[in-house]
Amino acid sequence: MSNQLERTHVAIEYFKALRTETIERLKMRDRILFGYLGATAALIGYGQEHADFKFSLIVLVPFLALGAATSIVQHQDQIVAFNEYITLELIDDLPETANPVRNFYGSKAGINHLFHNITMNLVAQLTLLCGPPLFVFLNGCPYFQGGWSLKEFYGSLGLILTVLTAARIWLSRNFRKRIMSKLGSVPEAQKTRRHHAS
Repeated sequence: MSNQLERTHVAIEYFKALRTETIERLKMRDRILFGYLGATAALIGYGQEHADFKFSLIVLVPFLALGAATSIVQHQDQIVAFNEYITLELIDDLPETANPVRNFYGSKAGINHLFHNITMNLVAQLTLLCGPPLFVFLNGCPYFQGGWSLKEFYGSLGLILTVLTAARIWLSRNFRKRIMSKLGSVPEAQKTRRHHAS
């Protein structure tokens, strides 16, 4: 009995720690996004007034976008991983109940809004993170007027970085959708697992 109480206490402390880290990761994700947008706006504004710096944005902004996207989706993916750990593993160290508390992704609201939430998040991130790189690329037109030059090299590299940014966002979307969908059937799976364990 005392061993179970100790395991329960440890599990609760793990849950509190993960909840705190989740909140901090959400804050860091938003700070990264706002910082990226602020820096990009400042660079584009400066580039509009300094022609010699303008074409450097073609590669600089996509580089910032890729860095911001990588950091942002890493926080999102880790938060979903925390939810998976809490729902599938940590729950086993909590007192057994006949009807486990349903996690959000397994609730009717979570299931009904899963596609909407995932889609809107994808659209917002693609727009905010890939929009500025595409803007500076198009703003640098025309290309290949005098053959291959540094500008064309920057443009090509910028497009590659932008595609990598979009790909990273898309991979994160697929990862989170897969985990969220799996968590939707967890309560039933927990009942079956605990029944066999007993």
